[in-house]
Formats: sequence, C-alpha cells, structure tokens
Amino acid sequence: MPDEPLLSGGPEEIKRKLRAIADEAKAKSERFTAVRRQVETSVIDEESPDGVVRVSVRASGALAGLHLSERARGLAPAQLAELVMATVARAQGKIAARVQQIARDNGVGEDPATTTMVARFTEEFPEPEPSGPPAGPGEMRLGGIEDEPAPKPSRPATPPDEDDGYWDKQSFLRGN
Repeated sequence: MPDEPLLSGGPEEIKRKLRAIADEAKAKSERFTAVRRQVETSVIDEESPDGVVRVSVRASGALAGLHLSERARGLAPAQLAELVMATVARAQGKIAARVQQIARDNGVGEDPATTTMVARFTEEFPEPEPSGPPAGPGEMRLGGIEDEPAPKPSRPATPPDEDDGYWDKQSFLRGN
C-alpha cells in the first residue's frame, strides 16, 4: 500500500485507503500513549559499587527514593554526597535505554518519533563516564615500596638564654 498512489482507484478504493491510514494512525497513537504511560511510571534503581547507596529515579530524572546502608555513617559528609550524586547520575544515564526498550516493547522502537525522544533523554541524562580508580595510594602489596616514616614530633622551644626580656612572660616569684 505505501507505494500505490492514494488517489488511484474509485471512490470506494480511496475510502478504504483513507480508513486504513486512519486506523494505522490510531493504532500508532495508542502505542505511543502506552509508551508515555509506561515511561511516566518507570523507575530505575541503581546501587553504588560498594552497596552503601541505593537510589531510585523516575524517567524525569527526579529522585524517587534513597536508601543508605549503615556503612554510610562511616563516610565523611562530602564523600557520602559524592557517592549519592554519582549513583543518581548512573541511574539517570539508564533512562534513555529504558525508554528505548519500552518503545520497542510497544512496537514503536524504530519510529522516528522514538528516535527523537530517546535522543532528548540521552542529551538530558548522558551516561556518566566510568570512574577510574580512586585517587590516592596505588595497589598495596607485600614487599612493595614502604611509605616514608612520619616525621618525629618537634620538641617545644627552649627558652632563650638570659636576656633583658626573659622574665617578661614569667613570674619571678616562682623558682625555676
């Protein structure tokens, strides 16, 4: 049907073609409505690599849930905040793939409107760059290079030899 001209044939044939186009448009609209509903209710869960943080985000990117394990108490506030934000970013980075899968499941995965929609989600919520090893000391092994010893604590300053200002800060009544 896509290759044959719309207005070829008699009035009944044209009416049949128009009805088929309208039916196809209605079915596509229903599929996209189903996609929209599923995307709106979709929640993506993500956990930090160490299991300290678990988040849930909506397709809008909004945080829907946050769970911190007991081990979060041992982290500095800045570390915990960074871990939460990184976990949220990883969850948000999965939104476009989830939308694409929902569209495929509803039969509109290859539609140009889906491509545009997924591109917008990808632009708004890009997948975060994989994080490298944490900054700090490298891998530790037995027999490796040892850390330099800590400097010895310095002794308190000795009072200067007798001079004119020596007794200014001390009582002459106490025996030294």
